[in-house]
Amino acid sequence: AVVSTQSTGTAPRDPAFYRWHKIIDNLFEEHRYTLAPHPVKDLQFPGVELEHLNVKLEPQDYHKKRVDKPLDTKNHIYTYREMKKYKVYNTNNAQEAIKVKNASMDHIPYSFNLKEKNKNRGDVMVCFRVFLVPETDEHLDNWRTMFIELDKFVESFKGGEPKEIVRSDK
Repeated sequence: AVVSTQSTGTAPRDPAFYRWHKIIDNLFEEHRYTLAPHPVKDLQFPGVELEHLNVKLEPQDYHKKRVDKPLDTKNHIYTYREMKKYKVYNTNNAQEAIKVKNASMDHIPYSFNLKEKNKNRGDVMVCFRVFLVPETDEHLDNWRTMFIELDKFVESFKGGEPKEIVRSDK
């Protein structure tokens, strides 16, 4: 079987795509386990400190009805499954619509803000990566492959100045 990876639009529809993707993911994980951990000094950013990070939910009544537990609006993100209906038009007959139902994942809107301080004399550029991580007491390495990157952005900071950043899922 040939996996249709030439087109990102059609590849997910190919039954072999996800099996092939998992094989590649497993190969990478096997390789990663052969590598030494990063030294702490490679992960530090001297003089740059994160003073705080907060996630805030922005639910509407519509969203509250979709989640089956009380919402904690601080430092939590909630997802839910929703059945959506679509009309799909055939290119051969634009007047006749086909009605389609599809279950999809959605989330309650959120924003996060963080305050960073550059204690260095010069300006710096910082790349931020924000991940959704399962809440668990187990060692995170067991869950690492389930992390989902929510945002990735670069900010510049003037020397000696704090900066507050607000980002949204919108």
